[in-house]
Amino acid sequence: MRIGLTNEFFPPFAPGGAEWSMLDLARALSDKGHQVHVMTPNYGAKAEDKDSGVHVHRYAFPIKIHRERKMPGFIWHANPFFYLWSAFCIYKVAKHERLEILHVQNKYSLIGSWIAGKLLKIPVLASIRDTSNICRIAVCLHHHESVPKDCGYSKLMTECSEEYYQNYYQHKSFFKHAKDKLIQSYHWMDVYLRRFFLNRINAVVGVSRGILEVHERSRVFHLSKKPLRRALYNFVREVHVPTNQSNSILLEKHKLKEGKIILYVGGFSRGKGTDDFVRAAKILKAKLPNIQIVMIGSGALQENTDGIHVLNNIPHDEVLKFYDLSSVVVVPSVCQESLSRVLLEALMAGKPVVGTRVGGTPEAVLHGENGYVVDRGNPQALADAISSIISDDGLARIMGKRSKELALTRFEKSAVIAQVEQLYQTQIGEAAGVRV
Repeated sequence: MRIGLTNEFFPPFAPGGAEWSMLDLARALSDKGHQVHVMTPNYGAKAEDKDSGVHVHRYAFPIKIHRERKMPGFIWHANPFFYLWSAFCIYKVAKHERLEILHVQNKYSLIGSWIAGKLLKIPVLASIRDTSNICRIAVCLHHHESVPKDCGYSKLMTECSEEYYQNYYQHKSFFKHAKDKLIQSYHWMDVYLRRFFLNRINAVVGVSRGILEVHERSRVFHLSKKPLRRALYNFVREVHVPTNQSNSILLEKHKLKEGKIILYVGGFSRGKGTDDFVRAAKILKAKLPNIQIVMIGSGALQENTDGIHVLNNIPHDEVLKFYDLSSVVVVPSVCQESLSRVLLEALMAGKPVVGTRVGGTPEAVLHGENGYVVDRGNPQALADAISSIISDDGLARIMGKRSKELALTRFEKSAVIAQVEQLYQTQIGEAAGVRV
C-alpha cells in the first residue's frame, strides 16, 4: 500500500507523545513493505528526508523551532490559511506519490487532509488522541464523563472559560482575562469547524475504547451516516535497558541516589493531575522519607515541590532511561486521557503503574494485576496505591512482570499493525468499489 500520514508535528519536532507514536507507526508500516509518506510543516529541517524507509515531506511554514518540544502559538495552525495551505501541500505530495489513503494523526491536519483526499478520491482516516474535538479546554471533562447537555457558547463564556482562567493563568489581569475570552471564542468556532469535517471522513481511529466512548457520550458524531469508528491501540518499541554503569551516570547527572524512585512523566498542568501528584508525594514522603520523587516534563507547577526532583525539558531518549530507574510510574490525570504513551512505555519497561479512572487508562492499568486504578482528584488514594506497591518488593515484581506481558500482548506491535493494515485495505477497497 502507498500510505500517507499527516500531522502538524513530526520528530525531531515533537511536543508530545502523538509524534513519537506516529514515528513508530510509520516505521512499522515501512518495515512491512508499505510505501509510507509523512507530510508535515517544516520548522527548520530538511524539506525532503528519509527515516528508516519512511519518506518525510516537510512543506514551507513561517515559524522555525529550535527545541524539539517547543510549540508555536495555536493560531499558526488553527486558521483557514493553514488549512488551505496544508491541503495544497498534502494534495501535491499525495498526487505525485499516487497515495491510496491518508491517515491524519492530529487535529490541525484534519481539514487539509480531508480536502486533499476529497480531490484525489482516496479515503481519509483520523486518529483521536485527546478531547480537542470535543472542546479545546474541556474543563467539564475534568469532573464528568461527558460534556453537559446544555454545553454551548454561553456556558463556555460564563463557566468553563472562568474555571480555565483561574486554573491556568498564574498572573491575572483585566487584559489577560479579556484576551482569554477572545481566545476561547476563537477556539469554540474552530472546534465546530473541525467537527464538521470529522463527521465526513471515512473512519475515526480512537487510540483506546475509552476515548471513543467519551466522544460518543459528548455527542461529537451527529450525522445520520456517521464515520466508521475503531479503537486501535498505539504501541511502543522495546525500551532500551541501560547498563548499571549508565544508570549510575544518569543518577549522578541529576543528583539522585540509588534507591526507590517514583516517576511522573508528562506536561505539568492541572489536567494532567500534577497538583494531585505533588500532594500525594508529600503524603508519601512523610511516611517513607527515603523514597525519591522524580517529575519529568515542562510547564508551570502550582504546588510547592520541596523534596521533589523536578527535571525540565529532558530529551526523549533520556526519559526512556528513567523507566529503568523507577520503582513505580504514576499517571494521575484528571482530564480524559486517551491512552497515555507514558503508560505504554512503562509497561514495555516492565514497571508497575498507578493511574486514574479516566478515558483509556483502565485498558492499560488492570487494577490489582499490573498496578492500581484510583479515582481522579484524590491525592490520598494515589498515595495509598503507590505506597502499597513500593512497600512490597514481591508485589512490585509480580506487577512489573504483568506489565511486560501486557505490553507484549495487548499492545504488541505486530498485532496492532495487522489491524491497521486490515483497516487500510478495507477502506481502500470500499473507495475503489471493491468488497474486502
